[in-house]
Amino acid sequence: MSKTFKICHINNETIKKTFIFNGNDETFREEKNEVTTIDDYIHLDDSIKRIKEKIFMHTVLINWLVYGTSNLQTYDKNKTVFEQFTMREEYSRFWNTFIKSFVRPKLIEKIGNVHITYNENYKVCNIYNNILTINDPNKCDYPDINLNDNSPLVIVHYMTLDYESMLNKRNKNALQCLGFTLKENKYSLEWYKSEIYGFKDNIKDLRMKVYK
Repeated sequence: MSKTFKICHINNETIKKTFIFNGNDETFREEKNEVTTIDDYIHLDDSIKRIKEKIFMHTVLINWLVYGTSNLQTYDKNKTVFEQFTMREEYSRFWNTFIKSFVRPKLIEKIGNVHITYNENYKVCNIYNNILTINDPNKCDYPDINLNDNSPLVIVHYMTLDYESMLNKRNKNALQCLGFTLKENKYSLEWYKSEIYGFKDNIKDLRMKVYK
């Protein structure tokens, strides 16, 4: 991906106080409703009462919305990612259960994995401001059974891009031991079409084309 697109309203003060473990193939997608800024999710109003009781939010878990190859063999450099990749996975599909953490760095005592990082002394919530319980800090997923077209915030994840880019990603990541090796089949054609981890490319979703 030649450009990093940031589709959210984050003011300078928020950037100083918050952080998210995003890759260059992930971007925010915020629905237009009552919640208009990231501040509304992270609760930056640290009142004395909140600090004393330690009930304010430290981490917001945001689900992936994963797009596959859209059955494209190669990447068209004359078009944006948003124009080319328009076929996503079903909301209940395996990869859409994965999350990323929007955190407050000053409250972090140690980094978890790239998906879940939080402080046990503070609360974790989802995008609906519901309090969550993390039973296993090593997990990478937290299924959102309410994920739908109107969910207020998702992280659109262009996980593979086209087939050619996917295979290049496989070779590059495996050689550097970034999560797997060439002995495993991740990002291979076999993996892409597998029953559990594979992609269906069966939901046409044009919500990102407005940013082309």
